[in-house]
Amino acid sequence: MIALAVASTVTPHPPSAYPSGPPEPRAAHRFVQVDGARLHVLDFGGEGRAIVFLHGVGGNAWTWLEVAPALTDAGRAIALDFRGYGESQWSPTQEYSTTSHACDLSGVVATLGVDEVDVVGFSWGGLVALAFAAGCDRVRRIA
Repeated sequence: MIALAVASTVTPHPPSAYPSGPPEPRAAHRFVQVDGARLHVLDFGGEGRAIVFLHGVGGNAWTWLEVAPALTDAGRAIALDFRGYGESQWSPTQEYSTTSHACDLSGVVATLGVDEVDVVGFSWGGLVALAFAAGCDRVRRIA
């Protein structure tokens, strides 16, 4: 048997970055109906072009809590819970494919009245971003 001890200290923000302490991230919860499914969106605010954040297989919209608020100067930061994740509804037909999520994203973007988007995807979210961009002329760039 091998015993392993690990000690670490996590500092979420460098002390010099926020002399009076880190800002409190705020997000508005929104629910959007897309093809009969209720999808959860976190809107971190910001002005201008939308920046849509997509999580990976083990995540949810809150995955982007440390990133999205920091980018509100660059645009409107929005994070989506895929169907069956976070606070979004499960699919009644068990459809959780990359294509299904890309279609959901298309519906969310249309419902929110967004003309052009930058899409940021992590892991599976990156695949969904690519699938979405392949069938949509609203994508400016993907990261």
